[in-house]
Amino acid sequence: SNTLEVQLGNVFHILQMQSREMESQKKELDEVKKRMSEIDDLHRKVAAVQTQLDGAVQRMTTLEKQQDADREAMGVIEKRVTELEKLTVRVDLCEKNVKIQE
Repeated sequence: SNTLEVQLGNVFHILQMQSREMESQKKELDEVKKRMSEIDDLHRKVAAVQTQLDGAVQRMTTLEKQQDADREAMGVIEKRVTELEKLTVRVDLCEKNVKIQE
């Protein structure tokens, strides 16, 4: 009966150790799950930032196109101003000639 008690004590001791080991592994698993959840959250945040970045790049591209169009329009306006200045000089010369002839 004494050896049976010793064997039962050994079995009980082994079960206690295994139980502690399982508790420890459960805690580790919970930590891993928590970290995985945090990683998922980070992935979502990164995706949201990427979407914002894509939108910003698109807006920038649109602004650059608008800027190019504005530059082109400014070029046309500058040419017209130059032509007007030349015409103004000619008109002034014509007026002087008319005054001289009078």
